[in-house]
Amino acid sequence: ERVRRAAFEAAFKSPLPALLSDFVEAARLDPSPGNRARAAQAVGRIGSEPAVLSLNDLFSAGDEQEQLAVLDAWSETPSFRRGGERELSRALKGSGLVSVSAATLLLRSRESRAAAVAVLARAIADGSDDEKRQALMSAPLEEQSIRDALQKASTSPSPELTPLGLSRLLEVPASAKKARAGLEKLAQDKGDAGLEASYSRVRLGSTSAVARVERELSHERASHRLRAAITLAGLGKKQRLATTLADQDPLVRATLACRLAGAR
Repeated sequence: ERVRRAAFEAAFKSPLPALLSDFVEAARLDPSPGNRARAAQAVGRIGSEPAVLSLNDLFSAGDEQEQLAVLDAWSETPSFRRGGERELSRALKGSGLVSVSAATLLLRSRESRAAAVAVLARAIADGSDDEKRQALMSAPLEEQSIRDALQKASTSPSPELTPLGLSRLLEVPASAKKARAGLEKLAQDKGDAGLEASYSRVRLGSTSAVARVERELSHERASHRLRAAITLAGLGKKQRLATTLADQDPLVRATLACRLAGAR
């Protein structure tokens, strides 16, 4: 599997049109979901009309993750110009994360931008938590419909989404003061909502929020420790990370070490 992964990475960086059929077959049959996605992206990098069309069957028959990989392939610049934009526009009519993902990839399209914004606004206002999260992270705030949907999302009962909605409202001058106050109040919560608000406040330079994130370095769950460590590394607080570099979880150790090495 590692050998195949390396081959797909090389194909993604330097796609060979002569291997189109091999990439399509791998995108359909490779046992590894990651390899299948990379093979599909290699097809997208080839970017010819036949390459774009060759992914239609995979999109139609695939599960959600396979469909998302195909959307990424169609969004590759060579494919986008040769039919990928058309296929992404068709995917807007779907549902769930597939439709939302297609919308985020179409924001650069002149012809389909309005339809994409409408999908994102609906997802922010009324979608599932996963749909709202993805739409919130990418929706363009210069659109009034997005700002209106954000106001609704900022009062969401979801502990993860309320801080995210408030964080995006910080980017809107007319809403920034109220959003900042909302994050400060939410950060007092001892649960997940308060933690998410603290992560948002860290980006604003809050000293008290940094202290709470530092406490996450000793959390029982590795994912919590890693997130806190990466956040603190991004703030330049490397002196706090010695314990995490010796974490019991090898993934935590390796990920943080690579992040610190890449920042040099």
